[in-house]
Amino acid sequence: LQTVYGLKKLILTGASSDNGIHVLLPKFKSSSTTTERYNALTEFKASGSNLVEVYYDISSRASSIEDAVIDLSPLTNLNSCAFGDNKMMREVSGFYYTGSISQMFNSCTELKSVSGVITNCGNISSAFAYDYKLTNLTGLSFVNSTATSADSVCYSCSLIDSASIRKLISGNPNITSASNAFASCSNLTGAAPSIAEWTKLKSASYMLRSTKITS
Repeated sequence: LQTVYGLKKLILTGASSDNGIHVLLPKFKSSSTTTERYNALTEFKASGSNLVEVYYDISSRASSIEDAVIDLSPLTNLNSCAFGDNKMMREVSGFYYTGSISQMFNSCTELKSVSGVITNCGNISSAFAYDYKLTNLTGLSFVNSTATSADSVCYSCSLIDSASIRKLISGNPNITSASNAFASCSNLTGAAPSIAEWTKLKSASYMLRSTKITS
């Protein structure tokens, strides 16, 4: 899919293609300068689709689905997004977003990593739940997070590591509820990864159920 100039909203909800959906966003030049600028989307909805790649130069398209990346780094004006229930996306990079990420990547069963900066996040509940192949969130940062709920944030992320969990915890210091937050994250072993940093925690039922955390 090659989009048009000036596009503000891209809705791919439920869309599918045998080889995944590859989105080419156009570059354009200002009439007064030669500076290349990217199309500035504000709304990008792709829940239930098989979106697998976003790129900006025809020559940079991935040679295989396994190498495809959803590169959102030029899209700094995003304020409404949804990517859940995607069965093909592997990697999301440069996700600069303001607001809640509750259920943002829920049930993206092939997703391995997400990087970017989330500002003024109000809720992280179920953001990555059922992302069975998710291993890396260390490139994801939070700025001025006000989130109080981390319920099921990484539920059943069976491959996620302690470093990624520590990044989530330290970036969201106001959490009061974390029921099932890391339940069934079976790759977590040893000491609990910085849970004590959640000093405001009031509810944490089954937070570490079916993990290998020892203390």
